[in-house]
Amino acid sequence: MDAQHPGEAFADYELDHLIPISLGGAPLDLRDLWLQPRRGQANAADKNALAYVLWRLVCERRVPLRTAQQVIRHDWTKAYDTYATRENVARYHFRHRQEEHD
Repeated sequence: MDAQHPGEAFADYELDHLIPISLGGAPLDLRDLWLQPRRGQANAADKNALAYVLWRLVCERRVPLRTAQQVIRHDWTKAYDTYATRENVARYHFRHRQEEHD
């Protein structure tokens, strides 16, 4: 961790699957794991919201599974802007952890 993020604490990151397990990510594949910041732009809460919205859209057959996997793999922050809209997040009742404590 120090080599990639000098001076930062592990608690500032979340071990994340790039392709969420709910969308067919490989739970034990090290190539699918990365450290994701908990704060700032493109943080873990944003990625979790995207994963949840895409999972719901796939379950409703509004987005093909392969498309959901590809948009996350290609550029998840762009996919966040496209799919994790305020309407979709509200529709699926996803709440960031921070909002639960406010």
